[in-house]
Amino acid sequence: MRSPYFSILAAISVIILAVGAGASPGSAATQPRPPNFIVILIDDLGHGDVGCYGCKDIPTPNIDSLARNGVRFNNGYSTCAVCTPARAALLTGRYQQRYGLEWVLSPHKKTGVCQYGLDERELTLGGLLRKAGYATAAIGKWHVGDREPFFPTRRGFDYFYGYLEAGHYSLNPSLDEKDHPTHPWFRWALANGGIEGARYYYDYYNAPVYRNNERAGFQGYLPEVLTQESIQFIEQNKKRPFFLYLAHVGMHTPVQATAKYLQRFPALNDDHMRLSYAAELSAVDDGIGDIMAKLRELNLETNTVVFFSSDNGGPSFWKPRPEILDTIKAG
Repeated sequence: MRSPYFSILAAISVIILAVGAGASPGSAATQPRPPNFIVILIDDLGHGDVGCYGCKDIPTPNIDSLARNGVRFNNGYSTCAVCTPARAALLTGRYQQRYGLEWVLSPHKKTGVCQYGLDERELTLGGLLRKAGYATAAIGKWHVGDREPFFPTRRGFDYFYGYLEAGHYSLNPSLDEKDHPTHPWFRWALANGGIEGARYYYDYYNAPVYRNNERAGFQGYLPEVLTQESIQFIEQNKKRPFFLYLAHVGMHTPVQATAKYLQRFPALNDDHMRLSYAAELSAVDDGIGDIMAKLRELNLETNTVVFFSSDNGGPSFWKPRPEILDTIKAG
């Protein structure tokens, strides 16, 4: 199965080798600076939900600009239809079957942690680029291990800001949400798993947000927070080559948005969660525009290779089965 992730890794490898081969003997000051790399990975983004692939109801001008001014990998496919294996393949450049990470990692309902993670013997893109002198950062979703041996800072990244599990609230939930869910995803969990099931998903999607190895939390709207963290990393490392792996919170459940983005789509509603989905995607698209603007401001755009991809395609939850819709409407 062909994968865009291998295209990403192959391209980065070829570019680094070409830069190295083209460098003439002499002082470091006379040698060309290696290019920066940014990999933007969107969680559960549908192929047809961006303008460059035909979407009509959600404008995505910044994503479309990347496609228009770059190269589209139209024959690239994810290595798996779920998060953990697909991300492991991206980070290692190897099929996940080769090291046994073939399923979604979830914390144990009693202990709250998962004993598995990305095999510690596997090299990651972050580790390889750090050895080559790059500043490296993982921002956003990790989901290849939530115990310390699997933390991003142990797997080749100088800096980490984000969460370790499959998804996260984009807005800090109210204290009442745990026992009286309002979001359709948690109401579905309540109907199918009782209050304990709803509480499990509440805790799962409200897991700690880390800065490096310490719990940090977040204030505001998480897609915007991740964008600002990314821009800050670029600013701090503008004088050296850097690798930024931005694994966005959108579009994984629970999809949420603020009024700023919701009001952009007066013709949509949330019968199928289309309004919230469109609004959060619009926030993500704005963030990509902000990152590209920062690169231009710092005169780094022409020396930065930006990759954009969805991890494994859109979620089926946005076209719920009849029994799910009945559960939501009954509430």
